Amino acid sequence: PIPSSSPAATTPTQQALLTWDAPADPSVVKLEVRGNVGPEFEAEDEILLATVLPAGPHTWTGPLGLDTPGTAVSFKVFTLTAEGNQRGSNEVTITRPAA
Repeated sequence: PIPSSSPAATTPTQQALLTWDAPADPSVVKLEVRGNVGPEFEAEDEILLATVLPAGPHTWTGPLGLDTPGTAVSFKVFTLTAEGNQRGSNEVTITRPAA
């Protein structure tokens, strides 16, 4: 599948807010938001945060590790087909400002 657009990220009140465009590929049956604490996305450390249908909503909000000043958290949005094929978006990293 073709990955959806790169997610955009902001950090309202110690939470990540991710938004992305709907996938253009009609074979996509679901999207998964995955993330891990750290400055780079690491597949071996990823946590499944949400499963979203292609029709949306195309947003996710959550605190994953942003409760501590200076913490970095990395995310990807994956597109999945009924055949089990998957592809991740570009990585986006959010760092909570130090106190």
